[in-house]
Amino acid sequence: MILGVQVKPESLFKSAGICSIIIQMFYGVHAPPHIHVKYSGHEAVVDFQKMEIIKGSLLRRAANLVLDWVELHQSGLMEDWELCSNHQAPKPIAPLE
Repeated sequence: MILGVQVKPESLFKSAGICSIIIQMFYGVHAPPHIHVKYSGHEAVVDFQKMEIIKGSLLRRAANLVLDWVELHQSGLMEDWELCSNHQAPKPIAPLE
């Protein structure tokens, strides 16, 4: 499991890897608070307050891992969402152990 932070010109703000699952949050965010997830050719948007996939789909195992991680880090995700909303750098969030 890997956690990394990347900043790219296209405004990608965070990329965290959970077992090769890519989790991203972008500057210029819009409601509801969410993350973008990519894994094995699948893409989804996850509302991290409601802990549900609101767009796209993931393989069941990947979805379960992401939702477990979201549950453990909801407060950190919300803090990063607020930072991102103000175009500030996010704080790193630990990977799922």
